[in-house]
Amino acid sequence: MIEKIHALIRNALNQALRWDYLRSANPALAVELPKYKKGKRAVLSDEEAKQALELCDDPILKLCLYLALGCSMRIGEILGLTWDCVHIVPELVRERNAWLYVEKELLRIKKDSLEKLREQGRDEVMFTFPAWKKTTCTTSLVLKSPKTESSVRQIYLPNTIAEVLIQHKAHQNEEKVDLASEY
Repeated sequence: MIEKIHALIRNALNQALRWDYLRSANPALAVELPKYKKGKRAVLSDEEAKQALELCDDPILKLCLYLALGCSMRIGEILGLTWDCVHIVPELVRERNAWLYVEKELLRIKKDSLEKLREQGRDEVMFTFPAWKKTTCTTSLVLKSPKTESSVRQIYLPNTIAEVLIQHKAHQNEEKVDLASEY
């Protein structure tokens, strides 16, 4: 946060120099920023995780919580998960071998960065979602392969999570039938 504030002040003072409001050098350039100290990540205790699941009444958010807590998935991986990567057939669940494959993530990317990656042949974007706002925006929502190869992985599912996914898939199939072409 301090870095962002410093950058804002530095840029404002650089503009003031260009407009001749300042007569000498930008004083923000002489500032020594504090060293960044990596803190330990906060992790939910078992009790906190149980409480979060109990208090969550939104079924989709609850499914996301299960995937994050039980499979150590990141938010972009959860949002990029598609049924073709989920293997929850009854035999696998019965044998406790249900699994999912993480090979996609949902990410918001600056459009100009995306264009530069495309020019370099490094975009690996599978799908770009159409903009729904009528105003012009500088970012796009994309489904893409993960940034690093180590993020592409197979995750074995605890039966609890496999059952939640099975229920969600059944509910989704019911909605498809009920809504027909509007789905």
